[in-house]
Amino acid sequence: MLLDVSTEDGVTIARINAPRIEARIADQLADDLIEAFRPTRAAIIDFSQVGFIDSVGMKALMTVLLHCRKSEGFCVLHGVSEDIMSVFVITRLHKLLPIVQNEAEAMKQMRELMRENNERAQSL
Repeated sequence: MLLDVSTEDGVTIARINAPRIEARIADQLADDLIEAFRPTRAAIIDFSQVGFIDSVGMKALMTVLLHCRKSEGFCVLHGVSEDIMSVFVITRLHKLLPIVQNEAEAMKQMRELMRENNERAQSL
């Protein structure tokens, strides 16, 4: 199983159970993440088990991010290793997606994003 999924306070928390996100699992992982986030439209992805991501894995992650944006949802990553963070910096993904250290910070960031969204909606 590629993911362990739980829900807390209306937020989906997905823990990736793969040390490498590469071509052989990337599409299935993207599909599983999108399906997991469908009920809440708020997603925290735990990268703490992942030590490597290739270009196909990056494309799959971008697919998930685009899905979140199209559905007016939110996505926050945590537990990203230095090696993977360097890939995110090179590809500028870190500018499109909040990346924090741990799950507590991810939940705090998610609540802030949801609060800001609610305030914007109320001001319209």
